[in-house]
Amino acid sequence: MPKLTQHMKQVIKQQPVIFVATSDDLGRPNVSPKGALKIVDDDKLAFADLYSLKTRANLQANPRVAVAAVDPQTYTGYQFRGRAELLGEGPLFDEVSDLLARAPKGPQPMELWFEKAARELTAALARAGRRGVRPSQVILLHIEEIWNLTPGHEHEFWR
Repeated sequence: MPKLTQHMKQVIKQQPVIFVATSDDLGRPNVSPKGALKIVDDDKLAFADLYSLKTRANLQANPRVAVAAVDPQTYTGYQFRGRAELLGEGPLFDEVSDLLARAPKGPQPMELWFEKAARELTAALARAGRRGVRPSQVILLHIEEIWNLTPGHEHEFWR
């Protein structure tokens, strides 16, 4: 299993939006923007399923997923590919739910970058008339491959 480097973590933390790619059982692709991505450890990422009906249906049919984080200023970025695990309960589900619930109240002494992204996400959802955000599930990505998306480094990958 490849491991996230400090540089990869920094790229993830600096992006206000990351993109998640899934496909259904017939191979039809879907890309969904996500406003808060949590680094769980050196080979796992997590994001909340907030009104992502197509993403959830695709992951139930096909657990393969790719997440892309790219800095639009420098074009530095990475794609993280692997297998998704859908969590409807447990410590990670509770942690992400709590972070989202506290987000409108301001930063807490936890992962402040996730808190900032969660605040911005809950504000956008509130503008759309959705309050009291609680994920239906948390998607845990077990990273199996990492691809460098930086121009000139397209052939760099880790397995």
